[in-house]
Amino acid sequence: KDGVLSYKTKDLTVSLVSPVPSCIISDPDIISRQHPELMSPPKPDKTEIAKRLRKGEEINGAYLNNGGPPTLRITPVSKNANPYAGENSHEQ
Repeated sequence: KDGVLSYKTKDLTVSLVSPVPSCIISDPDIISRQHPELMSPPKPDKTEIAKRLRKGEEINGAYLNNGGPPTLRITPVSKNANPYAGENSHEQ
């Protein structure tokens, strides 16, 4: 549902994350004529256009790409509050 598959072990978390589609401007002149409020001179406001496209609004001159392939993230599970502390950090 959220685009994330994950598996957690005692030492690490492995996640397969779907990327967020980004906005591609194919014709800024069309956007300028049809949606002047989406222009942040001298170019279109890609952030606002992407938000609207993700909500399902159709904007001529712009589209969302597929975001590319999923990304594999491997994150260690922190056992200590201080990640730089060694296993024997409490001994002196």
